[in-house]
Amino acid sequence: VVGLDIEYKKPTGFADILEIEVKLTAYNGIKMEVAYTMKNKATGELCVTAHSRHCFIKDGRLYSFKREQNPMDKKLQAALEEDLKQ
Repeated sequence: VVGLDIEYKKPTGFADILEIEVKLTAYNGIKMEVAYTMKNKATGELCVTAHSRHCFIKDGRLYSFKREQNPMDKKLQAALEEDLKQ
């Protein structure tokens, strides 16, 4: 994880049932970005939004799934395309 932004909007308690949605918002083979929303299931109220940025590392160096033709590249590309449709 190279970055994380969180915005707390409503408090939650231990007894609350929460729904968490995770969407891939960017991917280029070396890095990806993920958006999160957390809602109270009973009320539908938005409790948290967050965004994280990640890069891939192998042996202490940046690693490109795309350049190395790692099967994960196609999976992440497909996930990004699906998430961007929604």
